[in-house]
Amino acid sequence: MGFILLSTNITTTTTDNNNNEKQINRDDNTTTTTTNGSTEAITRVFKNKHLFNYILKRIRDDVYYLGACVPKAMKLKRKRYNQLLMDLVWVVRNKHYGVLKYILESSQERSRLHFQGVFSAQNNIIVESATIDNVDIVSLLMTTYQTRFKDYFTHDNTERTHKSLLSIGDFFGWIIVYHGNIDIWNLFINFLVSNQCLKDITKLINNKKKSTIDKIKGIFQSNNNNNNNNNNNETNNTSGDDDSQTTINTKLVLEYFQKHHPTERYYIHLLLKYCVVYGRKDIMRSIVHCIGPSKLVKYMVPFKDLSETGMGPAYTSLGSKLSPSPYLNQRLRTRYMEMAEEYSTILPPRIFLCLFFYSSLEYIVNHRIDILSPPPVPLDDDNIKHIHNNCIGMILWDKDYNQLRSQFNSLLSIFTKYSHPLINLNNINHSIESLLQQNQSDSSSSQSKMEYYYLWAMEVYYKYYSMTPASSSPVSLIIQTYHIKLITFINNHFYKNNQNINNQNNQNNNNICKMLLERYGFIFIFKHGHLELVKQSYQLIGGRDKIQFGEIYCDFEQWPKDISVVRFIIQNMPFELHNFEEKENYLLNQMIKRERWDVVAYLLDTTQQIDIIDHDDLDQDLDDLDKLMTLVKQILNFGIIISISFATVADAYGIKCNAVFKQLIDRAVKTRQASIICFLYNYFKDHQSHQNDPFYLHKVETYFAIHIDHAIQEFDIDYLDILLKTDMPLVIQDFETWRIVGLYGSQEWVHTLLTYTAPGYICYPYLSILKEGANNNHDIENKKAVLKYIDNIKL
Repeated sequence: MGFILLSTNITTTTTDNNNNEKQINRDDNTTTTTTNGSTEAITRVFKNKHLFNYILKRIRDDVYYLGACVPKAMKLKRKRYNQLLMDLVWVVRNKHYGVLKYILESSQERSRLHFQGVFSAQNNIIVESATIDNVDIVSLLMTTYQTRFKDYFTHDNTERTHKSLLSIGDFFGWIIVYHGNIDIWNLFINFLVSNQCLKDITKLINNKKKSTIDKIKGIFQSNNNNNNNNNNNETNNTSGDDDSQTTINTKLVLEYFQKHHPTERYYIHLLLKYCVVYGRKDIMRSIVHCIGPSKLVKYMVPFKDLSETGMGPAYTSLGSKLSPSPYLNQRLRTRYMEMAEEYSTILPPRIFLCLFFYSSLEYIVNHRIDILSPPPVPLDDDNIKHIHNNCIGMILWDKDYNQLRSQFNSLLSIFTKYSHPLINLNNINHSIESLLQQNQSDSSSSQSKMEYYYLWAMEVYYKYYSMTPASSSPVSLIIQTYHIKLITFINNHFYKNNQNINNQNNQNNNNICKMLLERYGFIFIFKHGHLELVKQSYQLIGGRDKIQFGEIYCDFEQWPKDISVVRFIIQNMPFELHNFEEKENYLLNQMIKRERWDVVAYLLDTTQQIDIIDHDDLDQDLDDLDKLMTLVKQILNFGIIISISFATVADAYGIKCNAVFKQLIDRAVKTRQASIICFLYNYFKDHQSHQNDPFYLHKVETYFAIHIDHAIQEFDIDYLDILLKTDMPLVIQDFETWRIVGLYGSQEWVHTLLTYTAPGYICYPYLSILKEGANNNHDIENKKAVLKYIDNIKL
């Protein structure tokens, strides 16, 4: 029995294995069949022209209009290859370096380039080359157009007078700002020297080159003799010569521009500052190495003269245009710390502070580097300004807890080590602790600490500037910016999403609200505060009797964006007309003029009687009229406002003479407000003089002519559809428009749009361009229909 069972088991196992193999083979065959089937299906789809086009139409965001399919929007105007040959600057700006390389390496393609698109004052490839972060492309450009580059960089070249041409010295600033590629930096340095672009330094270059190279060769010859003419040393010798020559050239070029730059008195300091701000380690090493750390001092702005921005008084041309915003970039901050660590032991303290005080104050404080010598010298106003830019300025932008803590520690360390007569740390600590009494029990949480750090830094700012004479304070706009940042922080951290803000037991909010009222007043809170903060402030001051009515309703430009705050004020302090000149609907007109449509809608819903809207306010922007018409459709007693208002526009001389009305037409066309254009056109027809008026009979098309070229070129189909359904005169006058109509349109497009083109011989150029576009139409049926339609036109 056991044998039989064993045999049975073996037989069963063998059978199972065979079945498994068959199943595996079956699965493999099924998979292969499925794969082949999928491939065959895909192939059939691609071969089926109608099915493939149907799928493409379903997945594309296209628009069907008058029998043609066009893109919903032309987001980027495409360029043909021939157009690229007319604008190499466009190729560079869009980083099509492969195309640029192809053109430059082919003499035949270079011969087709247009001068105005390559070397004109307004479109100069040499200026744009500073932005290219590809040493091979830059080298190819300079080799191909060596004479052009040499002429451009020649310092006394009289042709370099156009305002768009970049100063040669600023050119190196652009390299630092845009990419900081050390190879490209060295390439331009050596080019200036080898091509003798800079006058008065040729002899100096030759002398230094000879003496230095001889010394270096002697050293390497000695090494070669000691090492039995080792090949590696020969390679190092050549490399050493090249590096040393580049160092010499860099020093000569930088010192030359330090002396001859037309606007920058501290040119080398400017470049070093850019290296620090943009984190360009390699170029900074090159500058420091070639000049020498100890010799940099004569090129630096004195520390006491550094401006409030930390860039120095000389940073006026390139600096004002390319100043970065490093507060939000953690990568740059890390690089600042690395560079500060590297140069803290290389540069003399004075130079180190000049370069890194703005970006790396945190490192300076943490490593106990004295910003004043010797401590404890009191901080002066310039020191305070830099501290605000570094610590308080960053705190305003920071949302990260660790960064806030770091800046707070920097502030605390500075004011502990260096005294200032207006800043008492004990008083500041006491002020913040009194504001945040309820946070003491939960002082370990990161949220509570973040609130403490922020308010502490702002308190330092307030204590200093509230007690400093106006002459030594920043401009009022900067001060107001700090105040707005403070109240924004309070809105977000103490009032937004807080369910207990009206509870008198919430001592923190009460304390903060009282502090804001005492320092800034209710009007400032009204303009910038959260609704709940405004309500609490309103209650604390005792209501409307304590608020100057005129202060609320005089400065409409500063009204809060939060409509809930506006509603609260209007409900509790309603607008009183007798406080102003007798002018009906003054508040409504002010809101229309300032495009506060949320307030306009609220006023229309709550006002019982509306009489007239000032037509003077309607010429501000056509969006005004469009949005107003949308709003008033819902107000039954407001339906005649537009007619009444425009009745004041149409004067005794007729609407055709009214400048305001003509301005409304022009702006409506420019902003493509189709509903406004139709409204103005109908009003224009209804308010013309007698039909026998020659203006009405013969000049209506010249007065009310709507150009639709841009709308067609950008496929603004909704706008076009509205205009084409009216009888208003439309104009097409751009050849490019007809090329696009032929390329994308249908016979119905052509027939409809030709109605708006002048007949006769003037139409012939349009037809030739239209035919050119139609020959490239991707829709074969539309292509044939358009070409046939054009051939049948008789001029």
